[in-house]
Amino acid sequence: MPSPITVLIVDDSRIFRNALALSLSEEKDIKVLGSVRNGRKALEFLEKTPVDIITLDLDMPEMDGLSTLKAVRSLKAPAPGVLVISGHAGSAEDLRRESLAAGAFAYIPKPVAVAGELPLERLKNAVAPRIRSYVKRGIPSPLPPECLPCPDASRSKKNQTEVILIGVSTGGPKALHVLLPKLCRNASLPVLVVQHMPPDFTLSLAESLNAQCSHRVVEAEDGMEVLPETVYIAPGGRHMLVRKSGSKIKIVLNDGPAEKGCRPSVDILFRSAAAVWEHRVLALVLTGMGRDGTQGAASLKRAGATIFVQDEKSSVVWGMPGSVVAAGLSDAIFPIETMARAVHQYLTSCSGA
Repeated sequence: MPSPITVLIVDDSRIFRNALALSLSEEKDIKVLGSVRNGRKALEFLEKTPVDIITLDLDMPEMDGLSTLKAVRSLKAPAPGVLVISGHAGSAEDLRRESLAAGAFAYIPKPVAVAGELPLERLKNAVAPRIRSYVKRGIPSPLPPECLPCPDASRSKKNQTEVILIGVSTGGPKALHVLLPKLCRNASLPVLVVQHMPPDFTLSLAESLNAQCSHRVVEAEDGMEVLPETVYIAPGGRHMLVRKSGSKIKIVLNDGPAEKGCRPSVDILFRSAAAVWEHRVLALVLTGMGRDGTQGAASLKRAGATIFVQDEKSSVVWGMPGSVVAAGLSDAIFPIETMARAVHQYLTSCSGA
């Protein structure tokens, strides 16, 4: 049996340290070796006890998180990987960019306590897969500069989400049949789906989903208006984009060159949606081979959008979602069976309901 992944928790909040340790305690392949309140204590701990991963807050006394991160990354190899989990005030995208630039392998905003209690399951679902991904893959190759998250003005997302985007490939039809019927029962927003499939197969997929969903599910056509309670499946072999036309948003199909060998391309849909809806997007990256969707996710994050990904265990291939996680672009990770519920909870919390 392989040795467990060892973790040091660094945070000035004892409540959060205890909550994170408890959330990871049931993970057989992850072992928390220590918990300290600031960067200085962390460096002292590491002198005596090496670990594989450090989870790090940014706002701490004596030695703040970014100073600690830089000190840790300068340690002799093998330096531990650093996962930043912070509730530091300011723009999340600024903090994400600074953390990744300083050497963190991912950044997660701290979950908000509900009725005085931290959501342990959500914390575990956000942290454990990122730890495993980093240890399994090593430090991910950096994205090209144009794909790195950029700073953005802090803005409230209350009442803002206007569309749900889905990117999926290998294992997608089964995942969509699990997700979409539940999603349609709980959300009236339009849903745009890119499923990697050859021509002629996406129409039958749309018809099959239409029979199971409370919303209308169609294979997208050029010039269609994007409307609530409708799911649009990109036709196989054609890119699907969105464009503003006066007060309406319409679908544009084209036969442009494949991106990363894919047509339709998740990246192309995500980039066009970022230009149209900006931060008012919730994107879901599901099971699939390759990296399609990662550059588009970066464009969405620059615009302030929110991105959920499917977890490794329930994915047939954890290529597309794993790539988004490794790039530090995902906001949360969920099994496909609970993704619709998570979306509903997110939309409800953002609407102030």
